[in-house]
Amino acid sequence: MDLAERGKQIVNSAQSKGIHTRLLGGLALYLLAPSAQNHSVLQRAYKDIDLVVRRKDGGKLTPILVDAGFEPDRRFNALHGETRLLYTDRDDPGLQVDVFVGVFEQCHKLDLLVGAERMQYTITPSQLLLTKLQIVQLNEKDVKDLVTMFLDWSIGDDDSGLNRATLAQLFGNDWGLFTTSSDTLAQVGQHAVEYVSDKELDVVSQHIQALRELMTTSPKSLRFRMREKIGRKMPWYETPEEVKR
Repeated sequence: MDLAERGKQIVNSAQSKGIHTRLLGGLALYLLAPSAQNHSVLQRAYKDIDLVVRRKDGGKLTPILVDAGFEPDRRFNALHGETRLLYTDRDDPGLQVDVFVGVFEQCHKLDLLVGAERMQYTITPSQLLLTKLQIVQLNEKDVKDLVTMFLDWSIGDDDSGLNRATLAQLFGNDWGLFTTSSDTLAQVGQHAVEYVSDKELDVVSQHIQALRELMTTSPKSLRFRMREKIGRKMPWYETPEEVKR
């Protein structure tokens, strides 16, 4: 069984027990974006299963993952279990399940399960995009994943691609997320040429520009405007701790 099938099986097993969990990370991209499977440059290997689960259900995932062949990292989970859980494959110690419990907290906080009830196995494309846009220090894998998303997804009115209403609301209420995402878009636009053809680059650039316009024109909340006045004089993101891999 390949990794994507194992991930889907975990989601199905959880769902059968009333536990709402969804895939994120590389496997979610693989399932949602054709270029992640078929593009000669953008496709890559996936070594982990990443999940998000409601806070109240975090502990309930353990027996499901044990049945699926994973053992809990008891020390890590005892220390961080309120927000994050780790599990390791019994037969392949290099394979890990990383579970975000409740809110996704990295450089910025995201509620990734918003809208996920409309998806079968994954969080929505919009939420998956945000998990990458919120990264302050991108690596090559992150850039390739973002190029994949902008090659395959345009802005629209549903969750088959990037949901206009969802993104406008989030960017209009969070100056920090808006600012980091703007910086990230600049980097992706600069490096996309390294991974795609000229024709594909036109598509990526158009989709990035459409998102920039959405971000700029989205109504801004009082919270956004107050934080905007402070600007970059104060830190607007967290530096996430690395977890064992």
